[in-house]
Amino acid sequence: GDTHTSPTLTTGDYFTDSLVISGGHMDKHTVGSIKRKFEDLINTSSNMNATLDKAKGRSMPLAFYLEELPGGTANYQIPLLVRADMANMDVRRVLIDPGSSCDIMYASLFRTLQLDETHLTPYMGSDLTGFNGATTRPWGYVDLIVTFGSEETAKSIRVKFLVVDCPCLYQCIIGRTAIADLVAVPSTAHLKMKYYTHKGQVATLHGDIEAARRCFDAASKGNNFIGKAPDPKKQKPSSEAPPKPSPEASSSLPAPNVSSVDLDSRTSKKEHKEEKKLKKEEKEDDEASKEHYRPIPDGDFEIVQFGEDPEKGVKIGTGLPELARKQLKACLRENADLFAWHAADMPGLDPNIACHQLTVDPLASAVVQRRRRQSPEKAEAAEKAVKDLLEANFISEARYTTWLSNVVLVKKSNGKWRMCVDYTDLNRACPKDSYPLPCIDKLVDNSSGFKLLSFMDAYSGYNQIPMAVADRGKTAFMTESGNYYYNVMPFGLKNAGATYQRMMNKVFRAEIGDMLEVYMDDMIVKSHDEIDHTAHLRKVFEQARKHNMRFNPEKCTFAVRAGKFLGFYLTERGIEANPDKCRAFTELPTPNNKKSIQTLNGMLTSLSRFVAKSAQHALPLFKLLRKEAVFEWTDECEQALQHLKKALSEPPVLSRPDVEEVLYIYLSVASEAVSAALVRETTEGQKPVYFTSKALQGPELRYTQIEKVALALINAARRLRHYFLAHTIIVRTDQPIKSLLGRPDMAGRMLKWSLELSEFDIRYESRKALKSQVLADFVAEMTSPASSTSEADKWTIFVDGASSSTGAGAGIILENQNGIIIEVSLALSFPTSNNQAEYEAFLAGLRLAEDMEAKEIKIFTDSQLVASQVLGEYQAKNDNLSEYLALVKEKITKFESVEVQHVPREHNKRADILSKLASTKKKGGNKSVIQEVLPRPSIEKTTNVLDINVIGDKNCWMTPVYNFLANGTL
Repeated sequence: GDTHTSPTLTTGDYFTDSLVISGGHMDKHTVGSIKRKFEDLINTSSNMNATLDKAKGRSMPLAFYLEELPGGTANYQIPLLVRADMANMDVRRVLIDPGSSCDIMYASLFRTLQLDETHLTPYMGSDLTGFNGATTRPWGYVDLIVTFGSEETAKSIRVKFLVVDCPCLYQCIIGRTAIADLVAVPSTAHLKMKYYTHKGQVATLHGDIEAARRCFDAASKGNNFIGKAPDPKKQKPSSEAPPKPSPEASSSLPAPNVSSVDLDSRTSKKEHKEEKKLKKEEKEDDEASKEHYRPIPDGDFEIVQFGEDPEKGVKIGTGLPELARKQLKACLRENADLFAWHAADMPGLDPNIACHQLTVDPLASAVVQRRRRQSPEKAEAAEKAVKDLLEANFISEARYTTWLSNVVLVKKSNGKWRMCVDYTDLNRACPKDSYPLPCIDKLVDNSSGFKLLSFMDAYSGYNQIPMAVADRGKTAFMTESGNYYYNVMPFGLKNAGATYQRMMNKVFRAEIGDMLEVYMDDMIVKSHDEIDHTAHLRKVFEQARKHNMRFNPEKCTFAVRAGKFLGFYLTERGIEANPDKCRAFTELPTPNNKKSIQTLNGMLTSLSRFVAKSAQHALPLFKLLRKEAVFEWTDECEQALQHLKKALSEPPVLSRPDVEEVLYIYLSVASEAVSAALVRETTEGQKPVYFTSKALQGPELRYTQIEKVALALINAARRLRHYFLAHTIIVRTDQPIKSLLGRPDMAGRMLKWSLELSEFDIRYESRKALKSQVLADFVAEMTSPASSTSEADKWTIFVDGASSSTGAGAGIILENQNGIIIEVSLALSFPTSNNQAEYEAFLAGLRLAEDMEAKEIKIFTDSQLVASQVLGEYQAKNDNLSEYLALVKEKITKFESVEVQHVPREHNKRADILSKLASTKKKGGNKSVIQEVLPRPSIEKTTNVLDINVIGDKNCWMTPVYNFLANGTL
């Protein structure tokens, strides 16, 4: 993980107008090919930190090996950028350049490090001249301690930087002088730099691929410049002086020189708003598909080339056994025709297998949208997209249309335009197709724990499905050159996702769940044994060939050990958190507004499965999101953020349960949050499966403690329904939730929850010792450490009885030391006196305490007579009261300790209200307490009578028996 503690400069790369050498002669490589190179390197080189090399024999040479080449091939397109600490800052865009005779620091970094002219020594040389003829005068030299690596790989040297005020994508350049002082050897081909540590060990500093990618993207958008390119004719020699030593000047970051202008002023506000909305949705779709749904393999790769064309091939993982490697290569080459490099390589699926139909509401009116004018730049991009679609036969010219939509051009991250169609009106007229998408948690579980994984992607998946002939005209859209409709299913239609998932389930029905998992157009082939993987791939290829499906070779990687899928990192060990997401969260700077809190909340939500009691720990952050809340970052917020960062710096590895395995759940309750941990028990100990958490809101905050425990369970059952349905769940808790949920006289929300949980196989048992540190850190339940009698076994009972002309009733309140409160309103459906009603309330309280397994009880009653008779101070002269007293003393013997105390009526108001509520209850009234009806007095003895049939005068088979019993005759 990342061990840098210095502030980082990566948040918001400030790229100004750049005059560096960028672009130029690219040989046979295009911007797209270099970007694909970046993608490959990002997938294969996730580690940016320094690592220690293992000794090769007795000596430790600064050597590079073929196995260290990124992606298996030598790099020459991408510069070597590394991280370094200087002036207590974590600098990310440090260029290693052995061709530079001096070490350069650019003015933007000089300001960011809060340096000023007092730190400079004079520069006595001449002005510097750039390629564009502009000259610049260096500010001088600055001496800084620069640290490469961290902890055991850390090495610090003193570097004398020449400070230059000219724009550059990089923050500084480490030249030959510093490289020699570091005793280092850089290799651009390997994107690494090796050096000796202070202990004589060899450390490898890995290039920061993400930082290099950002620099390249920034440069490629403007060929050689970022933002507006300066005019060389108007460029004057730089005479700007270094910043004065003032806090304001030294602490401010340079603002990027970027302007945004609406090039089409003729569009209306409504159209501009719709375009902005579509652009936002497009961006969200890109981020979702990139971060959550796009599978990304991990590990080292090699290329399996198809034929003589070096551009045609696919990636496979390295380190395979020789036999499995040969079989895999042979299988891929045999099925090379199933990979499409161009749209023309796609024959398309048979309409009988999949065909997208628009079930437009017959009452809906066809809509022809008002034409939106495009800027020349957008119109040109749209015409190019139309030309490509026509060549691929994806669209045809439309002559007569009833539905007609506008195109919207959305700018992609690489600066190019993507053409979308605004199907808002058409989608509004179509009902939703409720075909279910796969459960992501089930897919992730089913894809983890395998030795080999193959990540596959369909080539332009949606476009492989034809549109129904009758509905093609409805997809028509307008451009400057004419109107066109889609022959294939386009992106943007309401039910396109459901159609595609239905097709995948139909094509791979026999393979899904066994050797294949599918989510939309992303596929994972999985195998427990390496030797079986090729056979599994052959079955998938057979089905694809049978139905004319084609794959995207650039997005397919075969036989790897691990990879990212649906936001998770899948390995043979189990389910792990996506390291990129964890790193992004731990490197997140302190939020300074509500929007940054929302960003943090979104990141935490995607990782909440790995964080125990996430809602409880994030409560101070959630409170800042309330509408009425004023943003104020407090120490409590900082502590909460640091706790979450620490939890995600070393997230647990989650385990996948076996079929029909018994799972265990632990519950945790706090004042404003409830949580649960689902675990499985193995021979290796307890392993977590899933963590859930919920912040309490509104009325939930006023729930009693036992209701919050039940809420924690019901929330876990709803969130983890697929686990609860497929497994026996044992709830381990010290709370009397089983007794409460099992009462037949329950009312209100507890009755609703009890019925909802009844469909699952749930059992309860006392909490046992936890064997996993992750779970031990999680469980902080309401129960205190065990003593002679736990606090949960000590109960206080308030009772009161009432009798009136409208009826009789009793009220009982039970409360333990942990704050669990149970209220019962008992209706007496038989005639009784006030004293008898008081005894019935007393006995009901004893019965309820026995149900709750109480050991020590303290009973409060406002009846002086009942309290004194139970304590032996008064005699019970009434026969009925004597029987009640005897029954009470019999019940009392079942408890370890009983204390009876008389209290004034004003101290027993709640029980008095409950008793009167029962005696005056109307149908349809309050249902917030437990309602019971006692049909007969507690002292009434029930007699079991044996009915005897009298023998009649006629003889039957019983007559001889009767005579023998009556007079002894046979």
